[in-house]
Amino acid sequence: MKEEDVVKNYMTNSSVYMIVKRPLLVINNFYINEKQQKITFEIHDNNGNAPLKCEFPYVDILNLNPDSICIQALFYKKTADTILPYDTMAGFKILDEKTRDVIVWYSPQKFIYEFVVNKLPISIEGEIINYIDYEVLYIGKAFNQKVWDRLTGHNSFQKILTLESTENLLSLQNSFEISLLILELSSATKVTHFAPDDRNIPENAILLDFEDAFEHMGVTEDKLTINHTNDVEALLIRKYMPEYNNIMYENYPNIQNGMRDLGYSNTEIYSENFPAILYTEFSKQEVE
Repeated sequence: MKEEDVVKNYMTNSSVYMIVKRPLLVINNFYINEKQQKITFEIHDNNGNAPLKCEFPYVDILNLNPDSICIQALFYKKTADTILPYDTMAGFKILDEKTRDVIVWYSPQKFIYEFVVNKLPISIEGEIINYIDYEVLYIGKAFNQKVWDRLTGHNSFQKILTLESTENLLSLQNSFEISLLILELSSATKVTHFAPDDRNIPENAILLDFEDAFEHMGVTEDKLTINHTNDVEALLIRKYMPEYNNIMYENYPNIQNGMRDLGYSNTEIYSENFPAILYTEFSKQEVE
């Protein structure tokens, strides 16, 4: 799938990435009802969680001509099923029947993403929160190159694929349980704070005289630079301290080419469109 344009487009504007792990998600009981023009299936992780029951009226939602498309199942197992319903699937693609171009593709994770974030009018019944927890193994950045190019031959990535053991007995190999979360820095807002006395000055604050502070007063948009990417990467690494990162930025926010070099005291991250719960033994993301 990584060679498909529809997949590459998801990575185009991303500059920070996470290599994460959770028990394998599989699609079972996959059935195509051509008469009703819908697909039904279940998402399992075989980790004690009740399956998610999914329904996808693909023709209506995607505005497709049912006579000009075909559906291709992607299996984890070596011998593909030939009779519906299918089991042990990694995902599926909807193709243009003539050109064989990919119109859209779905893995279990992407199906959940489209439902939660993009409000795609599909149906998922069950406790989604039990299927979006990920252990963070590595955090990196790719400011001047595409994320996938950055990962090609990446030493830590290869180490993870080699050393991590499987958590699900259905996994034919550990790489099936490794996922890539790609993050796009969409905007940066700078805020100037005024402290009426010394008691309200935050630790490590960069102090400005009144004229400089007045010039930067208010809330304004900032242009994204490599410093923003460096700072976000370092902040996340310091928070989660992933096992495969060698540098943990103990002195953050005092890092080279970070936001303090641009005159900012500290950085806060606000996530949008991010249906995942991240954790390591050192930290766990709060669920709101």
